[in-house]
Amino acid sequence: MEQPAIMRVPRIGPALAAVLLLALAALYAVPRAVDAIYGLDDPSRIANQTLDDNFDAAVAGREFRCCRRR
Repeated sequence: MEQPAIMRVPRIGPALAAVLLLALAALYAVPRAVDAIYGLDDPSRIANQTLDDNFDAAVAGREFRCCRRR
């Protein structure tokens, strides 16, 4: 006796979730990568980013007070 072929429902949910997560990761990473690559040849941009990361009002005030004491 022959068994009937059973049609299985394709499970597309996990694949769509993976596509969504990868798309979100690309939306996050690609602009930052492009900015990093194009910023390598611009010394003023590198200096500006370094100052933004390391120099703020507290550092400026401390340096100013230090210089006034001399």
